[in-house]
Formats: sequence, C-alpha cells, structure tokens
Amino acid sequence: MIGISTGGPNALQDVMSELRTDRPIAITQHMPPMFTRLLAERLNSISSLEVLEGEPGMVMKPGRAIIAPGDFHMEFRRKGAEIVVNLTQGPPENSCRPAVDVMFRSALDVYGPNLLAVVMTGMGRDGAETMRELR
Repeated sequence: MIGISTGGPNALQDVMSELRTDRPIAITQHMPPMFTRLLAERLNSISSLEVLEGEPGMVMKPGRAIIAPGDFHMEFRRKGAEIVVNLTQGPPENSCRPAVDVMFRSALDVYGPNLLAVVMTGMGRDGAETMRELR
C-alpha cells in the first residue's frame, strides 16, 4: 500500500518505473477526479506493472497496481479467495477523499501482518494514525 500526497506524482513515477514485484499494489494519491485516471494511464505506460484506476469489484492481483479514483475512498473486501476493491464516498478523513488512512485500515483488515505500507510524501496527517497501528 502506498499513500502519497504533495509532490506525489513525480515521486510515484520514479518508484513505479523501477518497481518489480509479484505483489498487488494499491495507491492513494490525493488528487481530484479525472486526474487519477490520467495518472494511472501515465504510470501504466512506464511501469512493468499493470496500473489502473480503481473500479468497484476490481481484483487485487499480482503485477497489478490500483490507484484510488479522485473523490472516492478505496477499501478492500474478501470475496471468496480474492480481495476486491470497494469504493465509497464516506466523509473526508484528514480533510481528504480519497484518504490514505481509510485505505490502510481496510488493507490491514484483509491482509493482516502480510501488509507493507509506505507514506511517500505528506500533507497533513493522512496515513500517520494507521501507520502507528501497522507498526
């Protein structure tokens, strides 16, 4: 799980162009609607991973990175043996929607101790509370 805010697109581009993994990746980037789709398309063109903007029911799978769409919190649910994306428009957290803390909490619920979470750049406290829980 990657949480990213101010300065994020350039930092995320650097990471995604070099990242090689067989793990599913989820990203919450503080961006408005439409910009997250453009970001996903740009990252998909430079990454060895399949990078997509999240949609309800999308499966988290190896070699795929999913970006929370602007104005939607991204959460995860178990559906049989798979973990799938759930999008909500719950209240903003830490003045953000999508919020990193929402994604991290949900991921912790479904992945448990196998979760790796990173906050790359910051704006305010989004992600900080759940990082304490993850530690």
